[in-house]
Amino acid sequence: MQVTTILEELKSLGTEDRILFSHRNFPSSMEFYGVTMPDLRLAYKALRNELKLLSENQKLALAQELVASKNFEGQIFVYVWLDSDKKWNKSLKEEEIISLSGCQDNWVSVDYFGSIVTGPALREERIEISTLGSWINHENVWYRRLALTSAIGYMRGIKYFKISPSEFVLPICKTLVDDHHKMIYQAVSWVLRSLVKFDRNEVDYFLEANSNKLHPRIIREVNTKLETGLKNG
Repeated sequence: MQVTTILEELKSLGTEDRILFSHRNFPSSMEFYGVTMPDLRLAYKALRNELKLLSENQKLALAQELVASKNFEGQIFVYVWLDSDKKWNKSLKEEEIISLSGCQDNWVSVDYFGSIVTGPALREERIEISTLGSWINHENVWYRRLALTSAIGYMRGIKYFKISPSEFVLPICKTLVDDHHKMIYQAVSWVLRSLVKFDRNEVDYFLEANSNKLHPRIIREVNTKLETGLKNG
């Protein structure tokens, strides 16, 4: 299968309205075709049987080409593909994973990459903790957010952990506790709310211990989650 086949399929599903929506809501240096997520998933399903025939090396090469195309939908297609093809996803080593990071300059790309690819890889020790540390302390806000969305991915879809979710997640949040960039405090809130189902006592204690540093939105949303089970009551 050729990269052009996938990109042409995606382009055929795009609309001008969605392109404008994308530029407003998650601006990026990448090209937009204007494809909704439901349609992007349908495009993947239409091509899935052909993609299954590829070897893992062929899959990686194709995915790297898609990411290198600097097309937003092409990059997200790769992450949707990895989410579906879990055996291939689990086979990826750190260098290969980093080669699929592409252009991480918007919250959609960062959230998909972290929750689907880097988070599970950190849980399975296919990415070094030192790499995570470099993201947490990175001057680029998108790498700091990637550390947090990786925490989401760490907790995603599994019940048993070598390192408990609270042991993994809370040090990340602690380091970023007084980072009040909107992309960070929104993600910290998301991470803490996701942690509630694993260890609500630790989340409650974390809020109390850091109440003088946390953004008010985090405190409000996480307390609501603790009290009602919902984000906004």
